[in-house]
Amino acid sequence: MIIQTENIGKLFRTEDVETTALDGINISVDAGEFVSIMGPSGGGKSTLMNIMGLVDHADSGRYFFRDEDVESYDERQRAKVRRQHIGFVFQSFNLIDELTVYENVELPLVYDGRSDRRTRQEKVQAVLEKLDMAHRTKHFPQQLSGGQQQRVAVARAIVNQPELILADEPTGNLDSEHGGEVMDILAQLNNEGTTIVMVTHAPECSEYADRVVRMLDGRVIAEETVGAEYA
Repeated sequence: MIIQTENIGKLFRTEDVETTALDGINISVDAGEFVSIMGPSGGGKSTLMNIMGLVDHADSGRYFFRDEDVESYDERQRAKVRRQHIGFVFQSFNLIDELTVYENVELPLVYDGRSDRRTRQEKVQAVLEKLDMAHRTKHFPQQLSGGQQQRVAVARAIVNQPELILADEPTGNLDSEHGGEVMDILAQLNNEGTTIVMVTHAPECSEYADRVVRMLDGRVIAEETVGAEYA
């Protein structure tokens, strides 16, 4: 099991208001699964994903990643786990405009610091070829279409060969054709053994998953197996 949460709770406070974002979340994800998390805006999906990705802390409960209780990790430990085991794909791509495609994809390897320049070059080239973007290495993000930018974002997410990809509305800024291409890429990565947890509003994207978790008002209200139609 790669992910297990036990009664995860999260509150957001302002001067006058206290909002429960997550209320007793219990979710488990096996290695190699493709899980889709669905629900209306404000239901807690992205908050849960931030906790799973060790970007945010829960206020209560426990979070086990790769059978380790990581909720108590300090920021240095959490950053190490993110660098070595987790890839992130966002709706807004989150590419750095001042860097080329090659430099954007290389960033996780640079931050990780475990590979030399030649090894980094080989890994970046291989992943860009895999995603059919090797011909765009010297281009900048603003010179690419939305679909191409998301391919680069996926390349950046997988260049370190993470065990887990967290995808937050990965097709939200794409038309149906390019969205389908990105989902096909995620399905292929899952078929190759990568665990994927995806937040989405789109039912057609959830059809790629093995299991759908439905959330409402910070709670899990249903889970269903859907059978990975595109596996």
